[in-house]
Amino acid sequence: NDDACGLQSRVSAILQPGTYYIHVEGFSSSSQGAFNLSVMGNLDAPTISAVVGPAEVCEDESGVEYSVAGAFSTYSWSVPSGATITAGANSGSIMVDFGSNSGSVSVNASNSCGSNSSSSNVQVNLNPIADAGSDEIVFYGYTPMSCATLVGSATSGTPSYSYVWSSGDNTAVSTVCPQVTTNYTLVVTDANGCTASDEVTICAVDVMC
Repeated sequence: NDDACGLQSRVSAILQPGTYYIHVEGFSSSSQGAFNLSVMGNLDAPTISAVVGPAEVCEDESGVEYSVAGAFSTYSWSVPSGATITAGANSGSIMVDFGSNSGSVSVNASNSCGSNSSSSNVQVNLNPIADAGSDEIVFYGYTPMSCATLVGSATSGTPSYSYVWSSGDNTAVSTVCPQVTTNYTLVVTDANGCTASDEVTICAVDVMC
């Protein structure tokens, strides 16, 4: 661009990352003398990927990983209220322990060319509440009262529920006949895969003698 706007020659280009040289040459032997040369431009924001990680988690779930791709030197993450970043706070990958609040997992990352940001909305699903029933007494050696029926139930969370007893039964109702006092644990899993547990004690009285 020879002498655009008088003696103010200018050339514009869109450049990919790399090293470039500008060669300045006089038009003729009479083109000589001191001049100023400047380089200016607008840097594109560095490329950043979407935040990768689960869009739904369970209440109080821990060790959930989120990550972002891009060539950055610093990272600043934010998580929903009640959640905690337990590892990787200034890196491209973090571990999060959630509370009960939904919200956004977001990051602002930067390098020498500028900064960019990315975020992902995360739904926190409430856990179910498990109820293994009331403690009971059985009498080992007296058949009519040597067994107990455990009746489990669940509320909250998202129906439907599945049940697993430490006795091995996979139904809400389980019959047990312990010879010694035993604690039985009920684990309830709801439709979102969120879990809760409760324990019941069956006291066994030995009347064999």
